[in-house]
Amino acid sequence: MGNETGERPIRLESLTPDQEALISVYCEKWRRIALRCEPLNRQAACEAVRAIYALADLGEPEIVFCPSPYAATQTEIFQSGSEVPQAGTLWHRLSWALGDELARRMRRRYVERLRKQLEDNLKKHLAGQVWRSLENQLVATLDARVWGLSANSISPEGWTALCCYFDYCHTVLGCPHDRNQWQTFCAVVQSCGWLFPYRRVCLVSERPVSLHLDGRERLHAEGAPALRFADGFEIYSWHGVTLPESYGRVPPAEWRPHWILEENDAELRRVLIEGIGYERICRQLQARPLDRWQEYSLLKVEHIDVEPVYLLQTGCPGTGAVQVLRVPPEFTTARTAARWANGGSDPEEFLVQT
Repeated sequence: MGNETGERPIRLESLTPDQEALISVYCEKWRRIALRCEPLNRQAACEAVRAIYALADLGEPEIVFCPSPYAATQTEIFQSGSEVPQAGTLWHRLSWALGDELARRMRRRYVERLRKQLEDNLKKHLAGQVWRSLENQLVATLDARVWGLSANSISPEGWTALCCYFDYCHTVLGCPHDRNQWQTFCAVVQSCGWLFPYRRVCLVSERPVSLHLDGRERLHAEGAPALRFADGFEIYSWHGVTLPESYGRVPPAEWRPHWILEENDAELRRVLIEGIGYERICRQLQARPLDRWQEYSLLKVEHIDVEPVYLLQTGCPGTGAVQVLRVPPEFTTARTAARWANGGSDPEEFLVQT
């Protein structure tokens, strides 16, 4: 840990290669903390909440545990607006308590440069999309009273991003800090889920019981909820796009092409097209043939996207396998579409005659 009593400002102008390499290590450390699915230790959570309220000069609150963030938004205190939210006050006082120490001991110009460099890297590694998807789903599910969700709460994304930043500064760069403040801040991140802090009451959401991501850290599951809480609140998602339950509970292999024709939302139509695949779309929606050349067919499908979809279909004479590729609408012949699909080369240069 860094020296807590030094008076002279730290003079750092840039990160060394070894220090830059450790950014991803600390991002992964706090990512794992943010995405944990085990139940809260409620005694530890209560102690952590009381400690951060004290650090922020707020009175000790009553602590109410909720099985999910959705359940927290259904409480009387959230919906009535009878209590003054303290999320902004709590957040700023805690971050300032830690950040001011860095700014006081380090050269301000370097602090700003370091913060920007770390934030850019943190955004690439931390799974913030999970909590943004959850917040968007809450907003879509609830009525107009949820407009204050962001102002009334602190999500795990916010906690962990700030924690990762300070942890890196303290541990890797040896930046001076108040150890008690830092341990208090860490405790709430490690012990609590989503917080809804008010002056006299703090709502603490349990963590999810299951969470599934794709390779790019986006919520994703096939035929099952991507995010689920113990009270049954859940989110179905396809590579980060929230799905209605009617789609999400069905494996993509069983999605029906006619759903595309009935869906008004362009983003959901895109997901359905991606999940179903053009080969099934051609077969089941009766794509209209426009032109044929050798084993290539240029097809047109109406009403599945904002504009008609043009497809190039080809079959392998040896295996019988069919491949379908979407092509730009300006192509009017199968041969020109095949040339485009081959990167501009004339099909006669690569086509094997049979």
